[in-house]
Amino acid sequence: MADLDLGVYLEKLALFGRILRQEGLDITPNETADAVRILMELGFDDRTVVKTALRTVASVEDIIVKLTADTGDVGFGEAPPTGVITGDTAEAICGAIEHHIA
Repeated sequence: MADLDLGVYLEKLALFGRILRQEGLDITPNETADAVRILMELGFDDRTVVKTALRTVASVEDIIVKLTADTGDVGFGEAPPTGVITGDTAEAICGAIEHHIA
């Protein structure tokens, strides 16, 4: 992406932050500046990366798994059901665990 295009996107992002504040959303100028820094680092080539980087998470409901080996060794794992970004739902994650591990 050309530098000019990136500048246009960053200006529009800053304007978007101001509009959100005018409409009463609790987004600070620092949060907008953080978003700009993130996008300058990541670029705009991969829409999923941009959506993931700018996503706000209000709560987390990870699927947590505890595995115990025959030897008694214990391990833990987790998977976040982020359907909006990856398409993974809690049901799909649990189904994969039950089908492939349990």
